[in-house]
Amino acid sequence: MPRVLLTAEDRRQNVLERRAKSLRGLIEHKMIMYSISRETLARSLCISERALYNRLRSPAERFSVDEFAALVGILRISNDEVYEILRKGA
Repeated sequence: MPRVLLTAEDRRQNVLERRAKSLRGLIEHKMIMYSISRETLARSLCISERALYNRLRSPAERFSVDEFAALVGILRISNDEVYEILRKGA
């Protein structure tokens, strides 16, 4: 049965969940595309694999600005790709 979004907060949370899922998918796609393992990515970001796993659950909220900037550089994610994900949920 589909979820019913009654309040503005429910709708906002739904948008955040969709953005997180899209961003996580983009990150995982780029990791596969460039053959970068989680271990290698975590090492490049100077965080543990466990921390990377936790951050990937909700990337827009959990990565620091510096970590996200490094992630974008490592995975060669364009500004347009990030913008498209952020715009979709609005």
